Amino acid sequence: MLDTTRAGTFVAGSNRLDGASGAAWLALLPRQEFGSVLVLGVPGKPVLAALARAAGAVTVRCRTGREARRARVILAGSAAQIVGEIPQGRFDLVVVARSEARSFDGALAGDATVVVEESGAPRRGHGATNATRIALRPAVGEITAAVPESSPNARRALERRGLWSGSVVIRAFGRSREVGGPWLRALRERRLVVGASGPPAYLRRIAAGAGIDIDAWDWAMSAPGRYRSNKISFFLFEPGSAEPKLVVKATRDPDLNGRLEIERGALDHLRAARVVDPSTIPRVAFSGVEAGRAVLGLTAVDGRPFTAATRATADCPHAARAFGWLVDLGAATATPASGAELAAHLGDILDRFLGLYPVGAAYRSMLEAQIRVIEDSASSFPSVLQHGDPGVWNLLVAEDGTVAFLDWEAAEHRGVPLWDVFHLARSFAVAAGRTGGETNIMRAIETILFAPTPINRMVADAIGRYRDRVGVPTELIEPLFHTSWMHRALKEATRLPKERLEGGHYLALLRRGIDLRDTAGVRRLLGGGEG
Repeated sequence: MLDTTRAGTFVAGSNRLDGASGAAWLALLPRQEFGSVLVLGVPGKPVLAALARAAGAVTVRCRTGREARRARVILAGSAAQIVGEIPQGRFDLVVVARSEARSFDGALAGDATVVVEESGAPRRGHGATNATRIALRPAVGEITAAVPESSPNARRALERRGLWSGSVVIRAFGRSREVGGPWLRALRERRLVVGASGPPAYLRRIAAGAGIDIDAWDWAMSAPGRYRSNKISFFLFEPGSAEPKLVVKATRDPDLNGRLEIERGALDHLRAARVVDPSTIPRVAFSGVEAGRAVLGLTAVDGRPFTAATRATADCPHAARAFGWLVDLGAATATPASGAELAAHLGDILDRFLGLYPVGAAYRSMLEAQIRVIEDSASSFPSVLQHGDPGVWNLLVAEDGTVAFLDWEAAEHRGVPLWDVFHLARSFAVAAGRTGGETNIMRAIETILFAPTPINRMVADAIGRYRDRVGVPTELIEPLFHTSWMHRALKEATRLPKERLEGGHYLALLRRGIDLRDTAGVRRLLGGGEG
């Protein structure tokens, strides 16, 4: 059981984006590996760092001493050369920074792929007859979205999904602030001119391997997030279509390829086993590898984000369908397991958890006792196919009310029953809090999920239905509840610097759930509606 988790490595801060910065910029190029690269001027730090990782040899031509000093800082530790004149020789890729775009002579590039960073009014004639001019967001910093200027439908699709923003996050004095609107009017438009047309060539090649021709399709790219595990997503549109036909996910870091392999395996298994409505999950269209990074093409699922469709109340029909879907999934995939097996794996997770978090003796004793309850249980116990991350952000609601579940990268083929229900309940309570004006996440969970409220009753009833249909002993609901937050905290640790572990959300949730275990609302949850 819990094979995905047990195979993972959990080191504080290891999921931060730093080591994979610039990957979204690189993903826009026709291919992801180049033998030799010439860079004219100094582009942003993420771009130059990404090129140094992807190319066999990088040469940076700097016109001034200031440029050269900046390039040396960015490229410290790499084998890149910094020169004052363009050297002789052939290059596979020529990258032109914004400072050089106006004076660049395309003839200098020869037959190399040319990429030009632009700002301000577009300039024609960068030496590529089939060049694609790509608008980028935000105006400065790491790219989070890109769309060809010739593809208005693709841009509108990003806007509808809230993925095309002109805002920028500025960090100063230890705080973050999102700015946009009038502040950004002082910034020029940001573009990338790539000497190729259509979706990036490596995507066309991988799709063609599955018999899918996307050469003439429109496209848009979205790459939000601050973590290495956040994927780069391409939305692919058939000519003239306003909605994407395919969504292609690519890893930023080869070390995380396994996540897309897990998703592909889970989706293929669910379709082959016919245990869920096929309209509620994506279908795998193609998969492949480019420059060591996994690529997974999925059918696009129609629908609105759950958070935009839900009433965020106990009588929300979309919430009822979402919880019902998880109950059905558990019942359809339940297979015999043993409490002793799960307890052994939870003991390993506890050891890793304690190696990261200063949890306190009382909480440690409680977790150890809960795991012993599982180990000593004489009742039959199931394992289930577990989604692994069924937060409301991974749900879509179709026009007919059907709820679809996306993002199966954390799936467990032999997962733990009820953990998906607990995770959805937490995220639904947070969404309900925000709808009601409560921005403090823990306060929303305490007052909406842990207190005897209508949502608390709705969730407790869902837990009870899951218990009855899947075959979970009532006495094991509480151990599964507390250990689910331990499991989430272990995963969260990779997103937190070591000095911030004590302030982790799931650590706080674990402690609060234990502290409130004898209150009316939590007892109702732990009794599956019978408390």
